[in-house]
Order: sequence, then C-alpha cells, then structure tokens
Amino acid sequence: EEIVEGHLHIAERAKNIVASNQHFQLATYLRVPDGPDSQDSVFSDNRAPLRGAIHELTGRIALFLDSSKKSDRTHSTNVKKISFSSISTGHIDPRPLMPIFTRVGLLPPVVRIVGDLDPAPENYTEE
Repeated sequence: EEIVEGHLHIAERAKNIVASNQHFQLATYLRVPDGPDSQDSVFSDNRAPLRGAIHELTGRIALFLDSSKKSDRTHSTNVKKISFSSISTGHIDPRPLMPIFTRVGLLPPVVRIVGDLDPAPENYTEE
C-alpha cells in the first residue's frame, strides 16, 4: 500500500521538507539511557536550532556545529562518545506551542531522522 500526502509519496514529501529547511533540532545522548523512557540521558537545546543542508550529490544531511556555542560543543562531545542521534526539521517550535496548533487543527509537517551522526572530514568547509 502506498502512503501518499498530496501528490507525493511520504518519503518524497519528507525529502522536500528537509531540503527546504535550513534549521534543524538535534538530540544527542549524554550517556547510554537507563531504559526506553530515560529522558535525562538526552541533550537537546530547543533554543539553539542548528543550520544544515542536504548535499546535492550524496543526499546526506550536513549540520553545522559552531564551536563558540556551548550547546554545539556539548553535541560534539556527545557524538564522540555515542554517535546515535536524531534530528528534526519542519515545525520545530517549542513544545508549549504544540497544544495551540493541535486545538486549531493545524499541525505543520515535521520530519524526524534517527541514526548515526558522523563528523565531517577534516578538510570540509561550509559553502
């Protein structure tokens, strides 16, 4: 069974949302979680979305961490210990706004991607 939103398959819709957004919310692990509901092991700073982009040839997502920002340094440290992470893009407003959007029936699209976060090559430059 095909999953379609509008005229696009859901995977194509997700790819379009990722490609059209330049801000991502990153969640990394501070330590191995104690269980499935262990939220204190996850670090995510919703006040500091990251800039990112899809590489045109590989289709991989690049996130730009700024070493002058404390939250970005924390993400870098976490990924060196545990590479598993998740990113969200699309509607990444703070959680307090979600009930408002739900009440009016307007939930903007969100894409969440889960997997390993690899550091960029040493000679990589942001262009």
